[in-house]
Amino acid sequence: MAADHATAKVREAVIAGAPGDPRTQALVRELAATSDARVLVARLPAEGADAELTQAFPALAGKRALSDRPTAFVCKLGACDAPAFEPAALRRSLASF
Repeated sequence: MAADHATAKVREAVIAGAPGDPRTQALVRELAATSDARVLVARLPAEGADAELTQAFPALAGKRALSDRPTAFVCKLGACDAPAFEPAALRRSLASF
């Protein structure tokens, strides 16, 4: 089991958006529905991570809501799939990336 976890396809999922926005909440619900323990989750405000957080976690750099819409990013080994704005697009990204 430890070898499986060490060699598994770990992905990061970042959702950037205002917590009270129903569109952000829909993306969060979609992400919460995954049972994959190899998805590391980060939630950010719409404007993205501040400088201190970005310095500590460089993978968060540039992750912010795009076009004034809550945005989800699914990344693996530093490469990210296309940003997702809708729960269905996030679901597809989690399944295929």
